Amino acid sequence: MPTMRQGAKTLGLMIAFGTGGTEGADFEAMEEIFYNPAAYDCMDYENIWDEGSMGTKCGYFVPIYKNLDGFIDKSGNSLKDKAIGHETEMRDKKKGAADAKSLDQYIAEHPFSPQEATLQVTANLFDVATLQEQYNYVKSRGLQTLGTIGVLYYDQKGNVKFRMDGDLKQITRYPHRREDDNTGGVVIYESPYKNNKQQVPRNMYVICHDPYGQNQSADSTSLGAAYVIKRPNNISSPDDMIVASYVGRPNTTDDYNRNLFMLADYYGCKIGFENDRGEIIPYAKRYRKLHKLQEEFEMLDKKELRSKTVKRQYGMHMTEQRKRQGELYIRDWLITPRGTDEDGKKTLNLHKIYDLAFLQELIKFNHKGNFDRVMAFMIGMYHTRELYNAEVQDVLEDRSSDTWFDANYH
Repeated sequence: MPTMRQGAKTLGLMIAFGTGGTEGADFEAMEEIFYNPAAYDCMDYENIWDEGSMGTKCGYFVPIYKNLDGFIDKSGNSLKDKAIGHETEMRDKKKGAADAKSLDQYIAEHPFSPQEATLQVTANLFDVATLQEQYNYVKSRGLQTLGTIGVLYYDQKGNVKFRMDGDLKQITRYPHRREDDNTGGVVIYESPYKNNKQQVPRNMYVICHDPYGQNQSADSTSLGAAYVIKRPNNISSPDDMIVASYVGRPNTTDDYNRNLFMLADYYGCKIGFENDRGEIIPYAKRYRKLHKLQEEFEMLDKKELRSKTVKRQYGMHMTEQRKRQGELYIRDWLITPRGTDEDGKKTLNLHKIYDLAFLQELIKFNHKGNFDRVMAFMIGMYHTRELYNAEVQDVLEDRSSDTWFDANYH
């Protein structure tokens, strides 16, 4: 910029160009400039291309259906509808390719929108194109508001209650910026199921958690991320989905952990977590809550993933081999069919994700970056497998009149 500008005058023209669709290419810098052009002395325009982005600014964009060879009339006008139809047909053909990434590459090189143009074709195994469709669908219809953000607190009887708080804000952008308010809050999509005794069935829910390593720090961008997953069961439906989340970074780790353990109490479940950092075990010891931590995963279905040296009693430590396997678990979960919608279209588990930032992490996931939400959910995939043979029990054992206890302690 200093070579272009003299005082108030700009004497040159800077041009950035390139194409998407290259596996492993880092498009974060280009994406940042495109979606925040004024901050980088670029001209900005109303974003009329991305779904749900009206009222926001971006750089200028020319979609593939403009000036496409074979779809221009004698006067030089683009035959938009015919061009879109042609490109849609081409995309449908790519969906049948043996290489799952061929569709992503084609979309990035023949984009309808800036989001597609900046699509990162990574080495992850997820269905990026379908995740992008879900992201656009959620954003354009405001479905992220299906989750209610608020605070958890203990009432006078010691029961955990949830209260909506309109002052709190969901973290909907990934990657977030340093100037963003990343305090976060508890987001409830579905309240815990309770039986006629007002009990949450045992083993119905699990919490998966990826901690951050220290108190608020200027040089750290990690967030705490926790999701509550409702396990498949025969008592309450729908199931096998995210019913609550807590993603954020308040002033101290104690603030975060306090909310995390209240979330575990609220849903009557244990916390599975990555145990190589964070303060969750010391916090649980101080406040006598070790019983809310999931015991160390035994990896019964995968002998090669079992640890022979590291024993930490609770949670799991994440090795590279476990990450690779966890990625497979997430991929399979995302594309697990759930049935059909009102239009007869097949629905998948990923269609029940309404967390915009989580969808963005899944789309951009690679093995180099920082993906707190994906890593938390990966813990959840291991956690649910650990409980594969654990039955969801509707009526918990009633110890209010335990004769053995009464005889020995009363």
